[in-house]
Amino acid sequence: RHAQGRQAGELGGLIFRGDCREAARLASYGDKIGPLALQRPFEVKGHVSMLRGISDATASIGFYNSMQSLRVNPSQQHSIPLGFLGINVEGPSSEGFFFYPVCRIEAGTSVVPRDYRRAPRIYPDGKSHTWTLKYEPEGNGRVLVTLDNQAFTMELPAGARTMTFDRFGICTPWIDGNSVTVYFDDLVYTSAQD
Repeated sequence: RHAQGRQAGELGGLIFRGDCREAARLASYGDKIGPLALQRPFEVKGHVSMLRGISDATASIGFYNSMQSLRVNPSQQHSIPLGFLGINVEGPSSEGFFFYPVCRIEAGTSVVPRDYRRAPRIYPDGKSHTWTLKYEPEGNGRVLVTLDNQAFTMELPAGARTMTFDRFGICTPWIDGNSVTVYFDDLVYTSAQD
């Protein structure tokens, strides 16, 4: 009950980065959903608590494509898995950890906000926070993230919107590295679109 959820049990723990060059170093833990398409809105809300952070570490939670996000790839050009839209708990050790939206819905393009240093910060102090992520398809698409009373928006670039998501949960980044200890609880997320 690190994230102080209403009931016992939560998602998370010690989460390492993956390595897309080796199938055995890619991992996910997610609920079957959808499929969800980018032409319709979807969202998630819940609680989060970070207990430990190490430099060169990332934890990612969000909507992902179980085939694309976990496929072996010889290149580590992109850290964000293909077919992922969610949140990274990550940051340069000199600045602490940020809680910001990321996505990669096309093979050659990762979307990480250039101004991510304006995103909410989360600290490894064990405090529980409320958070949300909302995807809105208007225009090119937009992702709004909140952490307690802080908000941050990321605009998606123009491009194809054919990727669909069939899981919600934790999915390892494609570039190897260290670990964070983070817990998520009371998660409520879109599992189907009308």
